[in-house]
Order: sequence, then C-alpha cells, then structure tokens
Amino acid sequence: MRVREVVKIIIEKKKCPVHAVGPTVDARTREISVTACCKAFQIACTEHANTILSVIDVSDFWKVA
Repeated sequence: MRVREVVKIIIEKKKCPVHAVGPTVDARTREISVTACCKAFQIACTEHANTILSVIDVSDFWKVA
C-alpha cells in the first residue's frame, strides 16, 4: 500500500467534532487534498496529514494542498 493511500485512510476516519462528518481526501496526484465540512476541520485534517508525512519523512515528496 502506498503512503498516500495510508494517509487517505487515516484522515478519512476522522469526524468533525462540530458536524460529525468525515472529510474527503484525494490522494491520486502528487498533492494530497483534503475537503471538509468547515474550515477549522479542514485545517485540522491538513495539519494531521502533514504530521503523518513528516513523521515518515516523505514530506518533501508529497505535499498536502
């Protein structure tokens, strides 16, 4: 399984604490994009994805948009 797919699975399991809706993650391209129900949750999901990528040290190759 590719790193992008793992990040997608992890982030899509999250639920917005306000709206109880999960985000949509597009990991088909070099950039991983996160779409969420509200700006605050989108920022939180994007930061989480960036943290995952930095921990496994591929952040220079795949960026979250």
